[in-house]
Amino acid sequence: MTDEKNTTEMVCTSSIDSETNSLAMKILEEKDPDKAKQLIAMFNWNLSKKNTARILKLNGLYDDVTDQMVERFRTRSDQFTNSDLLDYMKAVQGAIDTSTKNLVQMEEPPTIVQQHNTQINVNVGDSFDRDAKARILAAVQATLQQAQKAPPEKASAETAIEELQSVVEEANSST
Repeated sequence: MTDEKNTTEMVCTSSIDSETNSLAMKILEEKDPDKAKQLIAMFNWNLSKKNTARILKLNGLYDDVTDQMVERFRTRSDQFTNSDLLDYMKAVQGAIDTSTKNLVQMEEPPTIVQQHNTQINVNVGDSFDRDAKARILAAVQATLQQAQKAPPEKASAETAIEELQSVVEEANSST
């Protein structure tokens, strides 16, 4: 147990802190997005190291508090209130949990947000005349109306293509 305490006391994060500060400045100055992504990955890696060191230190502190509580309960139970020591242990455990959570989040892939754009621009270039634009818009509107009326079923890709073709044909015949 002495070796374990010495290890947690010897954890020094000054080199990690200086490297993190240096990376932060490089990120702020970087113009190339690809290089910035690499720097951000290194920055996050250093934060993981810092959280790992913090966990080691706090675990050692938690062990010390536990040892003190056991010793107190055995020898000096009348000097401190139980709530005092329990509050201290809760604070230390909360700090350990927060650091562990931060470390686990570094392993999880980032959340990808998908955005669906529902705008169609048929006014691009000279490729469509007025009739073609009107048919495209009618087909899109008919497709959207059909999608709103249809029950939410899972259809095969072939069925979806066939339905779209029939909607386009209907739109073409109506104009």
